[in-house]
Amino acid sequence: MPHVLVCVCVCVRERVCAYGSNSLLKYQNTSLLQQPLLFSTKLIARLKMSITVYYSSVSGSREVKQHQSEIFQFLDSKKIKYFAVDIAESTDLKEEMRKKVGNPSAMPPQVFNGDKYCGDYQKFFDAVEDGKPEAFFKL
Repeated sequence: MPHVLVCVCVCVRERVCAYGSNSLLKYQNTSLLQQPLLFSTKLIARLKMSITVYYSSVSGSREVKQHQSEIFQFLDSKKIKYFAVDIAESTDLKEEMRKKVGNPSAMPPQVFNGDKYCGDYQKFFDAVEDGKPEAFFKL
């Protein structure tokens, strides 16, 4: 199970919080009406410059769980910061992943570097076997 989860919590009156990349971004006493771009600009900038892994926390497939785990272990071992997006939390996230991949039946894990699609587990595995994982992650 990964240690990094992306969760955005918007508290309309007092604060906006975002969890991700092994850190906590917290803007206290920031009214969304007074400064609507403070939060969104910083979060979008971080998302565009980082690895995003779409995964499922409730997959019934042992193979999918193993593939997800291998990708997360690799990223953790190389100290590469990433965002993990759990598609089990919303069908919208699953549809978003499939739309970005361009395959209506794509299954997790799917990896992106910003807006660039890196590939699925098989492409990751092939890159590691070829000794070129940095090329897979487009680093």
